Amino acid sequence: MDKISKKHLKSKVKNSNKGKEIKWNEVIPISFKKVEVKKLTRDMLPSVFGKFVFDFSISMNNTKPDFTAVSIITAAASVIGGSSVITPKAKNKGWKVKPTIWAMVIGNPSSYKTPSINKGVSGLQNAQKNYIDLINGVEVNRYELFREEYESELNELENKAKNAFIEEDLDQSIEISKRIEELKNRKPKKREIIVNDATPEALLLRLGDNPDGILSISDELNKMFMGMKKTGREQERSLYLEGYNASDSPYIQDRIGRERVYVSSVHINIVGGIQPNVLKPIIVDRKQGKADDGLFERFQLAVYPDCSYQQYVDKEEDPKSQEKVNKIFIHLAQLGYHNRQIYNFTPEAQVLWDEWSKKFYKELPKLSDSEQSIENKYPALLAKLSLIFHLVVEAESCDSKEFNPCNEIGKNSFIMAEKWLNYLRSHSKKILAIADGKDEYDIDYSVINLKKNLNKLNDGFTKQQLGTKDWSHLTKSEDRNRALAVLEQHGYIKLVNKPSRKYFIHPDYKSK
Repeated sequence: MDKISKKHLKSKVKNSNKGKEIKWNEVIPISFKKVEVKKLTRDMLPSVFGKFVFDFSISMNNTKPDFTAVSIITAAASVIGGSSVITPKAKNKGWKVKPTIWAMVIGNPSSYKTPSINKGVSGLQNAQKNYIDLINGVEVNRYELFREEYESELNELENKAKNAFIEEDLDQSIEISKRIEELKNRKPKKREIIVNDATPEALLLRLGDNPDGILSISDELNKMFMGMKKTGREQERSLYLEGYNASDSPYIQDRIGRERVYVSSVHINIVGGIQPNVLKPIIVDRKQGKADDGLFERFQLAVYPDCSYQQYVDKEEDPKSQEKVNKIFIHLAQLGYHNRQIYNFTPEAQVLWDEWSKKFYKELPKLSDSEQSIENKYPALLAKLSLIFHLVVEAESCDSKEFNPCNEIGKNSFIMAEKWLNYLRSHSKKILAIADGKDEYDIDYSVINLKKNLNKLNDGFTKQQLGTKDWSHLTKSEDRNRALAVLEQHGYIKLVNKPSRKYFIHPDYKSK
C-alpha cells in the first residue's frame, strides 16, 4: 500500500473513531410552525368598504379579503390625491402629509390577486368614467369656444413682447411674459388617474396633467422592479421615489434632443401583485445592501395572507354594494376641483395620536435595522390612513351632490388606522422571512436539504466539502452556515475544532 493510501486510511479510521468518542444526546426534532399573520376584520374598514370587500372575497371562492382591501384603500388615496393633507401634530403644523399609498399583494398564481385588485379599483374606474371624464369634456369644450380669442390675444402679446425686448423695457417684458404663460395654461389638462405599464416618459406626461397624483396599477410588480435595472432607465427609480414623497417641489427633466419636461408636483400611488418566489431576490438584494434606497420599504400596504382555504362558492354579489362604493368615489373625486383642504385631529383623537407616538418612538430602537427601516414610516402611514378613512366615512354619510367634509378627524378613524399598523406589522415579518429561504410555514429549505442529505456525507466532513455538493438551497455560503448551525443546535451534528474543524454526524443519521 502506498504512503498516500495509508495516510488516507489512517485519517478515515481516526475520524471514525472520533465520531464514536463523541457523547451524543437525543436529537431534538426540527419542526416548523406556520407563520401566522393577523387576519383582516370588517371593523378595520369603513362600513360600506367592509361589506363590499368581504362579500366579494366570499363570492370569489372564499379567497382572502386582504388583496381587495388594500386595493380599495389605495384607490381612495389616489382619487383624494393632493387635494387633501393632514397635519397630525397639534402644534407643529409644518409637517403636512399627503395620502400617498403603495400597496403590494403577495400570493401564488392561484390566489386571485388580479381579480381582487380589479375589484378594489372598480369604484375609481367608475368615477373616472362617469364623473371625471365628463368634466374633462366640459373643460375641452370651454377651451374650444374661446380658443380663437386666446390665440388672438397670444399673438398680440408676443408682438408686444418683441417690442418690449427691443426697447429693453424689463418690467413690461415680465408682465407680458406672465400673461403669455397664463394663456398657454388655459389649455385644459386631462385628469386621468389610472395608469397601466407606462414608460417613464409617458408617466411624466401624465403627471404633468395630474399634479394631484396618479395610480399605477400592475398585475406583476416584478416588471417595475426589473425595468428599473435596464440600461437607460436609471432615472425611473428616482422618479418613483420622488412620487412617493409627493412634495410640492417641481420635477424638471432635461434631455439632449428632447423638449424640457416640467411637472409641478410628482405624486404616484401604486398597487400591484407579485409572487413570493419572484419577490425573494428583491428582498435578498435589499438585505445584502444592493438595493437599500428605501424603494421596497415604501410598499407600506404589503400583505401576504394565507390563501390555502379557498373553496367553491356560487353566490351573487349585492349590486347595491357596488353602487354605494361608486357614490363614495364620486364624492372623493370632487375634492380635486377645489382648493386644497387641511385636516387635523379632534382634541380626543389628538390625545390618542400623542400617546401612540410616544410609545412608538420608545419601542422603535428595540427593533432590528431591517424592521426599523420599514416602521420608520409608520407615523406618516397612520396619519394617511386616518385621513383616508375619515374622508370615506364622510362620503358614506353625504346625501347631497356637493361633498363638503368636516376638516376634523375623529377618534374612530384613528383607531381604525391604528389596527392596520398592528395587522401590517405581522405581514411584514412574514414577508421579510422570504429572504431567509422560508415560506409561509417558516420552512427553511437549506436546513431541510442538509438534514435529508446527511447520510451522503462522510462522518467528519468540512464546510468546504459541503460546498462542493451543489445541493439545492445550499449553494450559498450563508445558507450552508445557517443550516449547519440549526442542525448542530438540534443535535444532528457536532462541530469538533481539534485537530481541525470538522462536523460529525449523529449515529442515527449517518450512512450505515
